[in-house]
Amino acid sequence: MLARVKVHGVIWVGDRIIVSRYQGHGVERLILPGGRVREREAITDALRREIKEELGVESEVGELLAVAEVKSAVNYHDVELIFAATVTGEIDPELIELVDPAAPEVAVVPPVLDAIVATRNAEPHGVWLGNVYDNKLRIR
Repeated sequence: MLARVKVHGVIWVGDRIIVSRYQGHGVERLILPGGRVREREAITDALRREIKEELGVESEVGELLAVAEVKSAVNYHDVELIFAATVTGEIDPELIELVDPAAPEVAVVPPVLDAIVATRNAEPHGVWLGNVYDNKLRIR
């Protein structure tokens, strides 16, 4: 099993963040914009590409907010890099949903909302979150 590198952007709109809906393994989830880094692709280029693919707009990649490991019993191992990002241009409202990351009922993949809220007003720095899932794929 090879480890995969993924990137995600946290895009604030007021006090909410942009997410989109994703259907995977028969379950609909809210996800932060982003995805896998391709072979020989720079990490920030990958995030800009993913935001363009998912939201249809250009973006700027900001500070690294957090790094998480997603290691599970279902045979995958990801390293997830979560950056602040901003977009230029109008986003099609059909492609997104805005959520309050501080709301306890909101669950986003990867499950890093607590860290995102904590870093919003802090000095920017990457926070190591460790494995954000336990072996049974339950959010910690």
